[in-house]
Amino acid sequence: MEAILADKRKSLAEKMTRTPLKQMMAESAAVINPPSFKKAVSVKGEVSIIAEMKSKSPSAGDILKDYRPAALAAQYKSAGAKAFSVLTEEKHFGGSPAHLAQAIDAANLPALRKDFIIDAYQIYESRAMGASCVLLIAAILDKNLMKELLRISRETGLDALAEAHDESELDAALECGADMVGINNRNLKDLTINLETTFRLKKRVPNGVCVVSESGIHEPGTVKRLRDEGINAALIGESILKSRDPEAKLRTLVLAGQAA
Repeated sequence: MEAILADKRKSLAEKMTRTPLKQMMAESAAVINPPSFKKAVSVKGEVSIIAEMKSKSPSAGDILKDYRPAALAAQYKSAGAKAFSVLTEEKHFGGSPAHLAQAIDAANLPALRKDFIIDAYQIYESRAMGASCVLLIAAILDKNLMKELLRISRETGLDALAEAHDESELDAALECGADMVGINNRNLKDLTINLETTFRLKKRVPNGVCVVSESGIHEPGTVKRLRDEGINAALIGESILKSRDPEAKLRTLVLAGQAA
């Protein structure tokens, strides 16, 4: 994680030199309002599927060699995804801001910019990219910065998904005013996955806060259990991307999440 954050700070400093904050804020303000991410994934009685796009990750290595975000986005929309998540971190996840733009152009669905957001500059940048939502990772943000990023996200018309891995991170995100939380089932220390993390932490989430389960969701039966336990959405990537037919795989997961 530290290596990723060090690289992010370096690349962010370079971006801010090329495009100063005032210019980025102006570019952000010029973009039309994006569709609501939270509304799209908060369908009562269902688990909305947020389908993820990435070509690789530090934990999984190469995931998809023939990575075409536009084609994937079209398949995701056809299969019934309510939104998609696009990795824009370049060095470690093979992402790019261009991938987000390509996905939005191909399938006009609400898009989560999945990256390591550590500065207000990136909120305006995300808005300028056309994103509907940004990821705020509690593990890398102190409370003051989390509050600031949540405030700026709201001011710019973006939703924010505050991601937590354990009770302390979840409590911090909620104390900062997060109205949409992602519960990541992956342990950051040893990278193991335990779906029970979602169900354990869900008990601490107040009514009215949208809950998204992340990592380790592969089968329709798991999605049905999430639905039965009142989880609003599931963010699913590798099990779709690694399947022989991503569209067909995603369709089975979407159907499993629909109201019984």
